[in-house]
Amino acid sequence: MDFPVFFTGTSALHEDVGEDSDVLTPLLFWGWGDTAREKYFGFFPLAGKLRNKIGYSELSFFLFPIYTNWKYKDYEATSILWPFFLYASSETREEFRIFPLYSKKVHRGKYERYSILWPFFQWGSTFQDKKEPVHYKLFFHFLDSKIQKPEI
Repeated sequence: MDFPVFFTGTSALHEDVGEDSDVLTPLLFWGWGDTAREKYFGFFPLAGKLRNKIGYSELSFFLFPIYTNWKYKDYEATSILWPFFLYASSETREEFRIFPLYSKKVHRGKYERYSILWPFFQWGSTFQDKKEPVHYKLFFHFLDSKIQKPEI
């Protein structure tokens, strides 16, 4: 008879950052390292803070999905009632969302995406850093267009 795993943990010694230990259960998690900055604790969905896990340098939540905040390098995002309200920014990225009324997602030099009354009105451009960027407009059930112009 197999029993599901309800408790797991890891510990590793990294040459560049030192020791890293993690303990995970379905709702409770905690971990620590060589510095106070590497300590984290959480009880999902009540409150918690993860550090250097699941692709983010920091992920915090309180009564998820009521409040969530995450950071990656210089990008920081805050969401209230995720995924409905979101504000995020960095030197190269900007995101604002009041779903489904309005959304703006910009990564300078790579893409720009906008919507009003999603999914009915969407427009933007992608692949701006490529030889042939794509510009699109989608007015759901009314008109859609995709324009791809090679740069000369």
